[in-house]
Amino acid sequence: MTRVRKFAVAAAAVGVVVAPMAAAGTAHAGSNGQHVAVSTYYSDRAQICGTNQNGDSACTSWFKTPGNGYTKVSGYWWKGKVYIYGVNDNTGKQRIMECIVPKKQSSDWYYCDGRSHKEL
Repeated sequence: MTRVRKFAVAAAAVGVVVAPMAAAGTAHAGSNGQHVAVSTYYSDRAQICGTNQNGDSACTSWFKTPGNGYTKVSGYWWKGKVYIYGVNDNTGKQRIMECIVPKKQSSDWYYCDGRSHKEL
């Protein structure tokens, strides 16, 4: 079993349920969850898991992250505590960070910064 697969299985084992993107539904701009943008320092790929606007547990598919800047991940409306899992493709090292997404704000996007403190 690959490290990434083991990591995903471990995420599921702690109660995170993978849900299809279609189940995310829609939310009104900034009123019941936010889209999340992620920055990383070490990780080449990331996955977001947490609670969507319907109160259901969900995870994104794994997505590539650039060496700088933010990767915007639409299709999900997150609120509350989300976990961002990251993997470095060269070393296989896995990292996790927590990000608290507000239920309401004036913007549709919430930025989870794993880069500046080298968490992700």
